[in-house]
Amino acid sequence: MAYTVQYGQSIYDVSIQVYGSLLGVEQLMRDNPDLGLETVLVNGTVLVTDEANIRDNEVVRFLTVNNHIVTNFDGEGEFTDPSLQHEFLGTESGDFIVTELGDEIVLNV
Repeated sequence: MAYTVQYGQSIYDVSIQVYGSLLGVEQLMRDNPDLGLETVLVNGTVLVTDEANIRDNEVVRFLTVNNHIVTNFDGEGEFTDPSLQHEFLGTESGDFIVTELGDEIVLNV
């Protein structure tokens, strides 16, 4: 399986997008040897992913069904506006806050 990085995504964002949890970071680095914790991902980069290692199907399903892209930064290295509407979600892997920003979504664990 493969995932195409979207604008502003980090390895942590991709981990939540693909695996539903930050626990997927290790799997991403295992499957993509050139990828590290500090790697700046470029929009359009294709990463190898392993669907068998999804950590939280509920999160992945929510993001997919609602067509949300996980990104914690606005591309300028600043957190997005905290005054935006928030939704609380409880999941198998823990609780987090979802900030909806158009077609983007920010997860604050």
